[in-house]
Amino acid sequence: MVINTMETLEVLGMIQDNKTMHMIIYGKDASRMDLKLEEIKKKYKDLERKNFDLKEDEQGTVLNALDTRSLFEEKRLFIIKNADFLGKSQKDVDYEVKAKEWIERLETEDILVFLLAQDQLTKKKEWQPFFEQAALLACKSLDAKNQKAYVLEQTKKVSLSIDPDALQWFIAHIGTNSKRILDEIDKLSLYPGEIHLEEVQKLVSSEPIEDVFKMSDALFEKNGLKLIAYYRNFRAQNMETLQIIALLASQIRFLFQVRVYMDGGYPKEKIIDLTKAHPYRIQLMMKKASRFEADELLHELSQLARLDYQLKTGMIDRDEGFENFALSLMPEFQTKSLLI
Repeated sequence: MVINTMETLEVLGMIQDNKTMHMIIYGKDASRMDLKLEEIKKKYKDLERKNFDLKEDEQGTVLNALDTRSLFEEKRLFIIKNADFLGKSQKDVDYEVKAKEWIERLETEDILVFLLAQDQLTKKKEWQPFFEQAALLACKSLDAKNQKAYVLEQTKKVSLSIDPDALQWFIAHIGTNSKRILDEIDKLSLYPGEIHLEEVQKLVSSEPIEDVFKMSDALFEKNGLKLIAYYRNFRAQNMETLQIIALLASQIRFLFQVRVYMDGGYPKEKIIDLTKAHPYRIQLMMKKASRFEADELLHELSQLARLDYQLKTGMIDRDEGFENFALSLMPEFQTKSLLI
């Protein structure tokens, strides 16, 4: 049986060949999990579907449904969400689970699909026979280390013709949201002929993180009005104030990390290796970090931490608080700041 991760279409082919009847979709990338589940639903749209959620449905209810079949009932598709008993973390499992009971239920003509939002499956020995009878579909969140491979994989799937410079720009600016990557690749696939740098820059909108770069520049320049403009743009996209602050702090924290490595005499290649970030991003960060001392960056982080605390404790209104913070950076507005 299959015990490694594989693409959904390959798994569906195995089901067609009766090599396996069951799938475990796991990971913390919800959009990739949804995409894989939709592919499965589409493939088996003619089967009667049984949906369960182990955060809402009793385990016994699911097991009984698996056992219950009328005389003339055909193959069914079972979708079982929040199957956390299969994961490494058991903190959300508030019911007794016996591996033997679930393994016995795999001896069925039905197709069973288990979903759990964890990056690792349990390593308990009693569950190994279960995994040996299922195909594993990993949907781990993308990061700087695996994003490039994912982009290359998806461009290959749609036979996208894109030159190296355009591809590098795309990888550096698209971010790590898998759904967004697929949407932008679909958009590019409609373009006739080979895609060059100029086309990809016109067709693909940069990830919101690009505005975070500009936002951090406004912070360092003490340009409160520009900072407010970017803040309002994020708010218009339904992004919460605390999330915006977290993004901004994350950007400055990474800049501080790069600055420290630079102060330690590390070359660009070593910093790339230590941070596991994209080379293009490190190139930009090293250029930006050269403008500041590490202490300056720590000061900005402490200011954001103070603002974050005041917002979380309700000391100040979120929108008004952030905008007053931005204005307080400007010498002409410092006396009007409402920050405590």
